[in-house]
Amino acid sequence: MSIATSHGNISNQQNVRAGGPVVGRDYYNVEAKKSLIERLLQKLKEQYDCNEQTQTTIDELARYHTRRAPDGIDGLEAKLAVSGRSAYYDDAIEKKEMFAKLLETWSLYSSAQEIFVHILAKAENEFTQVIYGQIPKKEPEEINAMVIDRIA
Repeated sequence: MSIATSHGNISNQQNVRAGGPVVGRDYYNVEAKKSLIERLLQKLKEQYDCNEQTQTTIDELARYHTRRAPDGIDGLEAKLAVSGRSAYYDDAIEKKEMFAKLLETWSLYSSAQEIFVHILAKAENEFTQVIYGQIPKKEPEEINAMVIDRIA
């Protein structure tokens, strides 16, 4: 550890550290920016660490946040392009942002988080077990109808 020294009006702060780089009289501790879901999951974890049911809910929500691409196609834009639905990208991003805002609004309520987990689990199950295998065999309109019928 170095000590800042002062000689008259000249200050030497060479090699001084205060939890981050020292700039003038201030220091900065820069952390990587976290996504909304990461912040919500952290907030829930801190608030409900002692509650087993809530911890289960947090674990389930974390599962939906983890990026997985079993089909080898990573990201919304790429998935829409491969499926011939690139025109839906702007609408899909808008809906994704609306959902993120809804999640943030209800982030302090464990029962709301349980509802989100239930809805996401149902949607994932219906999509992976029923709809996904039909995508190569059906027209986009038929897939849309299946999504509305099975998930909405």
